[in-house]
Amino acid sequence: MDKAAFWDDRIAAWEASRYSWFSRFDPFSRTVRARMREAGRLVREDFKRHTHILDLGCGGGLLARAVSDDHKRRYTGVDFSRTAVSAARCRFSLQAGRIRFELKNVLEGPGWEAPLIVFLGLLDWLDEAEMRTLFGRLNGDSLCFSFTEADSGAAGLFYRRYRRVTDGIYRARDFSESQIVDAARSAGYRVDRVIRVSRLDPGRLVAASKLC
Repeated sequence: MDKAAFWDDRIAAWEASRYSWFSRFDPFSRTVRARMREAGRLVREDFKRHTHILDLGCGGGLLARAVSDDHKRRYTGVDFSRTAVSAARCRFSLQAGRIRFELKNVLEGPGWEAPLIVFLGLLDWLDEAEMRTLFGRLNGDSLCFSFTEADSGAAGLFYRRYRRVTDGIYRARDFSESQIVDAARSAGYRVDRVIRVSRLDPGRLVAASKLC
């Protein structure tokens, strides 16, 4: 099964397991939701000066809710899963002029340019070479993204065991903070903040800016 087919097969169930009402009883879902809330806050407040948001690996477009009521801002989501893009377009059909979605592979094509480029959860599904390729394809003033911290202690240990049970043949990956900082710097970005939303969360949110 290739990656696009993998996500076509499971994206709807994955998002339901993380963001539905019933997901509140899953501790790992709580951390993912908390991270999404904080990412939404960053997009709305800390990065408010950026009028166009490009969301790579957007899934069902959940982050677009952060700007859905701000008519001065535009959002473009990109994903290679037809199922995800179809669901996202349906979710924001009434705002299709300002919030739109494209079916593309983020690792292919000429590159990505926008004032603010966001990628949440995408790095969990890339190996190190792909991760560095992605950074090299970005041309944005600011970046906001997440990664799973390899050196996250007990939270990381429990998370990795959980992934062994849930992921099957296509398993999520993690990186050390130093790997992320180095990859960003090599692509011309400075990591300004690494945010740990919860002690129970092995994931990190990162705010980065283009080096002058």
